[in-house]
Amino acid sequence: MQDENVGKVIEDIRRNRNMTVEALCEGIISPSTYSRFVNGKTSLASNSFLKLVFRLHMTFAMFLQDYLDFFRIKHHYAILNNAKSYEELSSVLELIDDYQARFAAFQKKPNTNHTWQVQDERFLMVATALVKQLTNSPDRQQHLEIFQKHMIQYTGLSDNDFFGLKLLLPYMTIKEAEAIVKKPMKQLTSLKDPALAENLFYVCGILYIKYLAAGDLQKADDYYQMLDEIYLDSLDLGWKLSRKFYQNIHLYFTGDTDIAVDQLNKLSLFYTDLNLPHQSRFIVQTCRELNIPHQEVEAMR
Repeated sequence: MQDENVGKVIEDIRRNRNMTVEALCEGIISPSTYSRFVNGKTSLASNSFLKLVFRLHMTFAMFLQDYLDFFRIKHHYAILNNAKSYEELSSVLELIDDYQARFAAFQKKPNTNHTWQVQDERFLMVATALVKQLTNSPDRQQHLEIFQKHMIQYTGLSDNDFFGLKLLLPYMTIKEAEAIVKKPMKQLTSLKDPALAENLFYVCGILYIKYLAAGDLQKADDYYQMLDEIYLDSLDLGWKLSRKFYQNIHLYFTGDTDIAVDQLNKLSLFYTDLNLPHQSRFIVQTCRELNIPHQEVEAMR
């Protein structure tokens, strides 16, 4: 299997199955080879690949279905993220209608081609809860609690799960957020693992800010240390800019405040130049929340 995305799909399925890397790889390949496979740095012999698929309790046909769904779900989470950033809900409402129709068809004829999987269920919960929050719906808390009760069951989360959590974390209390991430965090063995869920970084960043705002500097520092260790693609500009943002927030509370404020100002203006005003607003809002002086605050009031 040569396509680097295949490894990412296998990893997503493994996490959704709550299976450890060791349990999946035993007698087939080494965990280090698996890590390189997931990261697209090596290929696997067809025989080894099929053994991994079978150990995940899947036929090859079932894997192909998940392979196609992997990209569909990724794309749909990206639509949610865009909708949240720009307050454009029409595309999300269309997705919700589509998922609800698919679920209704599956319930009516579960043994036909109308497929419905756990990742579909989770996406529908995230999308619905997000729309309820963005529209300030009276039942928004109820839908948020549905998502929380569902996610708290899992000891391992896929990257899509962390993506959904990233979208909904701002609406949760620290206690609610910790109830979801507590078990998955305990499963982490190496924060520099290339197969690590990418959106774990952004979840840790939100929790870092939440603890700073709450005045719990010890817990904030714990999450900052995770942010500092987590491995992401060095070519990912979004990650580089986010890391720079958190580094300067940390610098403000632990080092040279003047340099930190200057760098945050420059980063905000850089986002504006890139025509990413929602990112600039996020910096402004965070600075307000943490009582950090910021030149854009006055300009954007």
